[in-house]
Amino acid sequence: MMPTNDDQAGAAALKPPVDPDMLMAKLARGMPLPEVLAAVLRTLEREAPDLLVALYLLEGSPPKSVLVAAPRLSPIVAAYFASGAQGGLPAGFAAACEPGVNLLEAPLVEDLAWHSLAQTHSLPRSWMLAVRAYDGRPLGLLVLHGRQPSELSQVLRDRVRWASQLAALAILRHLAELDRVALRANLTQERIESDALSLELQQAARAREEFLCIAAHELRTPLAALMLQADSAARMLRRESLDPNRLRTKVGDIQTQVDRLKHLVEDLLDQSQAVEGNLKLDIARVDLVNVTQQAAAQVADAYRRAHCELRVRLAGQVEGDWDGLRLAQVVHHLLVNALKYGRSKPVDVWVQGTPDSGILVVTDRGMGIASSAQRRIFQRFGRAVSETHFGGFGNSLWMSKMIIDALGGSITVQSEIDAGAIFTVVLPRQRRRYFAPLAIDP
Repeated sequence: MMPTNDDQAGAAALKPPVDPDMLMAKLARGMPLPEVLAAVLRTLEREAPDLLVALYLLEGSPPKSVLVAAPRLSPIVAAYFASGAQGGLPAGFAAACEPGVNLLEAPLVEDLAWHSLAQTHSLPRSWMLAVRAYDGRPLGLLVLHGRQPSELSQVLRDRVRWASQLAALAILRHLAELDRVALRANLTQERIESDALSLELQQAARAREEFLCIAAHELRTPLAALMLQADSAARMLRRESLDPNRLRTKVGDIQTQVDRLKHLVEDLLDQSQAVEGNLKLDIARVDLVNVTQQAAAQVADAYRRAHCELRVRLAGQVEGDWDGLRLAQVVHHLLVNALKYGRSKPVDVWVQGTPDSGILVVTDRGMGIASSAQRRIFQRFGRAVSETHFGGFGNSLWMSKMIIDALGGSITVQSEIDAGAIFTVVLPRQRRRYFAPLAIDP
């Protein structure tokens, strides 16, 4: 039995205009989506020479039409549709995307702009078909402009549906690739952030371990000296002949080591309070000149032993609402820091007042601080030099900054390698009512 014309037409309608596997292969090879969609549209236009076909994607919220493929459509007509009407969708677009709508004949006579274009370009008929995803949501619109006023044949309608399905397949494949690229970028960014966090945690753990080692060493040194002095004093007491002067010297040495241990323990407690944000202040009327004089007197013996000259230049009186003990800590830290890194060269201390502020400047002529390390020295566990050659916890400047910040002031440093360092502290004389929370470095 020979096939009839209707059978041949039905078979032609069932055959897709473009091989889907070939279409996906083109996308996989990196062919841009507009070129792939244009290939689908050209197939329709070859089978129906009286049709001009365009495909628009719906993007944004509210959705707007974006022309992606129109092989033979007049640029003027394409520009009209691409520009959109009434918020981005030309007349008839919204209706074509309604649920249950497959193929919609839309002469658009209500749209005067389109009617004028239709007369100019001899395109009296227009059909629109929504390009939909598997779940029914619209992805775009397939628009057919007819040069003849006649209806579309059923065969051609079926071919248009095939083209719509292929376009949806290509668009979904393209969107999936975009999602995959975005996911890969997000995973890469998350991996980078995870690696950075891991490195930060490792550095924090290493810093804590170094701090514990330094703390153990710093505590062990005066403790060992204390034990030796105590043992020596005990031996002297066991002897029948006792030299009071030597015993007095031993007791003085013991007291010195006890004071050193006391200061180390107090530093540890202060740092613990600062980390927890519980740095306590006892605000009263304090003279910065007096505080500086007392701090200089406390370190005078250490400066003499190091053959380092300490030159103090003070104003008459510089009073403000400060915590005297905490302020003494700051001055002590700066003077000890200048002695440690000053290479036995003279250290200048200058105190001056303005109507609003008290100013303390400590200048040494020692090894200096590299510009790359000047921010780090005010951070917790921050050092500009190796702890192997210079003892201490390495947190004195960090602790000083915490105190100065709590008092509403500022501390800065000016320095170059081998040119010494100038530390400047500026404190407001009157304490502000409110302060921002302390920013504790991890």
